[in-house]
Amino acid sequence: MEALDFKTALAYLKSGIVLTDHQRKTYFSLSSKGIVHSFNGNRFILPIEDFYALYGKEEFYVYEAPSGIDEQKDLEYYAFKHK
Repeated sequence: MEALDFKTALAYLKSGIVLTDHQRKTYFSLSSKGIVHSFNGNRFILPIEDFYALYGKEEFYVYEAPSGIDEQKDLEYYAFKHK
């Protein structure tokens, strides 16, 4: 995973990509009202200026959801036919 600085992270957020911190405990996305900050089931929106004041020197990472889908088992499941 490549670390992103604040400027690059903001560009990623504007393009619709969800970001996370290095521990994958906090998630960030962009809404029309500001930066959506999600942590431990809680969610709040920060104006970009406040987001910068809190996280301006932090590193961000692109969130990649775990796949969890076994392609082979998926194919087998959908190929199964009841007789």
